[in-house]
Amino acid sequence: MAKRFLDFVHPDDLDGTLEAISTLASQQESLFFENRYRCKDGTYRWLQWSSVPAGNLIYAAARDVTGRKQAEEELRRHRDNLEDMVGKRTANCNCQGSGEVANRAKSTFLANMSHELRTR
Repeated sequence: MAKRFLDFVHPDDLDGTLEAISTLASQQESLFFENRYRCKDGTYRWLQWSSVPAGNLIYAAARDVTGRKQAEEELRRHRDNLEDMVGKRTANCNCQGSGEVANRAKSTFLANMSHELRTR
């Protein structure tokens, strides 16, 4: 109870949070701002904020987007791994044009995975 809300913000997100507060203080809305807050058990959850100032008041709503952030991070890891594998295979391949085929397959796969995550 005796702590400031900034004490619960992830250290890496503190500057962005202060910037969002400054935006609100200048009577501009802050939509889709994301930062992490520490939970009682010490873990962090990602929250996406939509905030609108009204004089001395701020109306804000947040939703937990931790699952989406985790899915995006997993997709990034898979993409990096796939790019690494394609790069190694392309380097080992003596066939003309195989690198292009592999790159197109990778691009198609990534587009499909991105679409699946967005439509969840």
